[in-house]
Amino acid sequence: SPSKRQAREDVQNGAIYINGERIQDLDYTLSDDDKIDNELTVIRRGKKKYFVLDFS
Repeated sequence: SPSKRQAREDVQNGAIYINGERIQDLDYTLSDDDKIDNELTVIRRGKKKYFVLDFS
């Protein structure tokens, strides 16, 4: 998101997904449980914007 305000609104409106699960908690932090095969995490904002975090 372009700003903190927009990011907060995205989370509150249910537009943020981590590995396909909707996140609506503003205090959510990533953990090792969020990694796929202990290497990747997929973050989606809305329908079309995808981000892949590679922890390898």
